[in-house]
Amino acid sequence: MPEQHSFRDVSRKLVMTGTLLATSLLAESYLLGGDSNPVVTNTEQSASIPPQLGSINPDTGMIVAKYEGSAPMVASDTVIPRCFSRPLAPQYDFNAPGAPPLRKMYKDKASFDRALNKYFSTSANANSAKVMLSMPVVNGRPDGMPKNSSSGTVLKSLARITTKEYQGSGFTSEDAHGKDVVVTAAHVGAKARLKDISITAMNGRTVHPTGGCYINEEISYVNDLAVESFSEFPKDDGVSNIDVAVLTIPQTLGTTALGFVNNQVSRGDWVQFNNFELGSTLEHPANYYGLVTSSPQTPLEAITGITYAANTTLNRGAPGDSGGLDSVGNRVAAISFAGDDKPGRYLSEEDMTAEGISFPGAVYGFTTNFAPANAFMIGSQTIQIALSSEKA
Repeated sequence: MPEQHSFRDVSRKLVMTGTLLATSLLAESYLLGGDSNPVVTNTEQSASIPPQLGSINPDTGMIVAKYEGSAPMVASDTVIPRCFSRPLAPQYDFNAPGAPPLRKMYKDKASFDRALNKYFSTSANANSAKVMLSMPVVNGRPDGMPKNSSSGTVLKSLARITTKEYQGSGFTSEDAHGKDVVVTAAHVGAKARLKDISITAMNGRTVHPTGGCYINEEISYVNDLAVESFSEFPKDDGVSNIDVAVLTIPQTLGTTALGFVNNQVSRGDWVQFNNFELGSTLEHPANYYGLVTSSPQTPLEAITGITYAANTTLNRGAPGDSGGLDSVGNRVAAISFAGDDKPGRYLSEEDMTAEGISFPGAVYGFTTNFAPANAFMIGSQTIQIALSSEKA
């Protein structure tokens, strides 16, 4: 039986300590190899500041156009700039009882773990505050999980993104100018020169982006208040807390631009994952459901790998899924950007119970493909803020 591993420590909202670490790029981008590309610095790009979210057309889920003209083109030998010259306002209200303990404050790991457990068991963060979820597994599926597969509308929105180093995923939406753009995770393409980024639709049509912008930020505490700050792209296998990019394209890919959900998904909702992770093909992207496990006003997190998919292993995150579409119906709910889905490891029944989730009747393990894993997402609101940038 493959090694079973507890990710309870990982799932205790790593975002609180500053940097969310992904495991060996397994839920980020697929490392292809090749020469390194220039890294965007922390330099401010313009005097623009994050705008308030514009009004949304309830029929399309799109931002009502706020700017005239088109986003500026960036030289093909350069990288895209930041969307805004100042960090975003906090995207989540963690309701924390103060700054979390830091490892350097303790002589040994055991003492640190006790302090961390105490911190996360306080009334402000107690699991008891979460809605308890119990979903019996019947005929290989948790009760309530949708049975439908991806619609043609969703599939026609998907795009595969490759650079000299990575393979990632994305989807087509519209910017504030009403123009087609491709949304992905910042760490997939924001470090690469535009001429080295290829965006390919399921119909095989490929373009190189002409511009765009990215948001790459960390969440930390200052005087017990959550703040966001600019972050450099990690040189190792880590990712930042807020990680999203918009790529402008020179012409249509023949794809469908998706609108957004009216309300951000929350605990207990089902989200459909579509991406070009390892094991999928351009003609057959990965397609599986995840259960949202985060509580309101906390970073978006879901559990994947919870169906008995005997004929496929594509039921949880893998290399190349970063920037992938997470949808409800035919609308964007979030994008994937990180996760805890290392091969040979999965969240145990004990882990699930600790998070207030129960799957009665489930047989855990890779032989059944019921191998739960965390998937971390960027919510629709943050994506729409990026799309509202004058540089998008």
